[in-house]
Amino acid sequence: MSWTSLVNASATSNQLRKTAGCSGCPDAGAASSQTIASGDGELAFAAGDTHALRVIGLGTGNTGTGPDEIRFGLRVQDGRAEVRERGAYKAERAIAAGDVLRVTVRGGTVSYSVNGSVFYTSSTPPSYPLLVDTSLFDLGATF
Repeated sequence: MSWTSLVNASATSNQLRKTAGCSGCPDAGAASSQTIASGDGELAFAAGDTHALRVIGLGTGNTGTGPDEIRFGLRVQDGRAEVRERGAYKAERAIAAGDVLRVTVRGGTVSYSVNGSVFYTSSTPPSYPLLVDTSLFDLGATF
């Protein structure tokens, strides 16, 4: 993935890492240069570190580094993946290092899954174009 609008973060070899800013503050992040212009698509990533606080998901813009701008997000911390839509809590489940997390848009519906098992389906339809947006809280947090 190619990243743009990096703030307090670095991108190398398909990895985004918080490198500066306040540890514990949502003052780092980036957005993808690729978009889902219409139709179906997905964001998928393997959970490496399951403890650092960070949020990743799909949104229609990148106005800053805060998690509330991410329309369809996954908040990852302390072995849990929480669905957060514009910051609002929807559902959660336990995760382990190596689990594959997905935010999928298919047939006008957004769903969230871990290792292929859907654990939440949004009641909000997507609007396009969608891009990957992030909010990194802890120093060293990665995607």
